[in-house]
Amino acid sequence: MMKTKVLSSVVIAAGLLFGATSLSYADSKTYPASECVRWDERVDPVTFLNFGRRFNPSTTLRLRLDCPAVKDRSTDVRNSWIRVIDQHPNDQVCAQFIAYKQLGALTVIRGTPQLCTTLAFVSATPVQLNTGALAAIPADAHYYFSVLRIPMNFNGAVSGVVTYAVDEVDFE
Repeated sequence: MMKTKVLSSVVIAAGLLFGATSLSYADSKTYPASECVRWDERVDPVTFLNFGRRFNPSTTLRLRLDCPAVKDRSTDVRNSWIRVIDQHPNDQVCAQFIAYKQLGALTVIRGTPQLCTTLAFVSATPVQLNTGALAAIPADAHYYFSVLRIPMNFNGAVSGVVTYAVDEVDFE
């Protein structure tokens, strides 16, 4: 009887240890805005960096950025977000998370809805835009945040991007 209990315990433990090969875990990566690049260097204003944050100093032009993110082997993104500072009372910071695949010309495969800061909410405190999840992303796709709009300098107050993150679903 005692041998049966011990053997059963060993079999259950081995099953839990070796049989759980399809467990998923979060593979989260956070990036500084210093990783972002201007969308079009011919049109977008030159940015300035401050502690890894990227700001728009222009008093006449909005800024657009592309912010790349590492894609490992996952085909699902559990969550994505971008932290921004919006100090313009009449304009918004807007962004979306995109997975794309290169097929000659750039082809967008999947994208989250565009999110924007609240109009007339002016603060030097970062606001997090939760761009959310994406599923069934092709294995050879790439990730980036498209920051579609960063308002111009308003009376010396600048807006910009602080950090961004991607939380992939990973399997072992």
